[in-house]
Amino acid sequence: NSGEGGGGVVPFRASVSDTWSTSSSVCVSLKVNSGTLRVGAKVKVLPAKEEAVVKSIESRGRPVKEAPTGTFVDSLQLAGVEKQVLHVGAVLSEEPLPQIGDTFLVQLRVFDVTMPIVQGLQVLVHAHTCTESGTVMRLEAQLSPSTGLRLARKPRALTKGMVAVITLKTARALAYELKGAPGSLGALSRVILRHAGSTVAAGVIIGSLPPLAPT
Repeated sequence: NSGEGGGGVVPFRASVSDTWSTSSSVCVSLKVNSGTLRVGAKVKVLPAKEEAVVKSIESRGRPVKEAPTGTFVDSLQLAGVEKQVLHVGAVLSEEPLPQIGDTFLVQLRVFDVTMPIVQGLQVLVHAHTCTESGTVMRLEAQLSPSTGLRLARKPRALTKGMVAVITLKTARALAYELKGAPGSLGALSRVILRHAGSTVAAGVIIGSLPPLAPT
């Protein structure tokens, strides 16, 4: 069962949480975010866009032929791909592929921060199993916490409890989904921002600014 989404069958997607090598292949562990992973399937490794073939799947200590959404895969053996493209935070996917990029619009809620979030702030970005350094490039809009509609463009700073849209840039490209994309179950659209050892905000990657609130 591959699951059903807004676009019909949900494609297989999973983010890598660990990697290691054997004499003949590369192995990873992961959780299946959507769709079903099957032995013999061809998958793309992102963001490198390299193709790999699934040789074997182990879940809960035993070999299986397929792993549906939500399955923790202890050991996935892949052939035809170089180890360096299979890093923690890499995404395995069937077609259609998720998006790949290093600059995104993020709708977020600000937590109990000791200093405001401002343009240029350096953050640590956690997205699925990926961790990257990032920069808050622009504060695009302040939103209503209750309706999600746009209250103001280009706020100067974001403080505790605010909901806003920012442009975020990561040091390296990563695979992601837009919130609400057809077939998306959401795992690849969520991000958490940390600064100076504390979680400062969490949110989702979106495709465009929300509409203006009526005045």
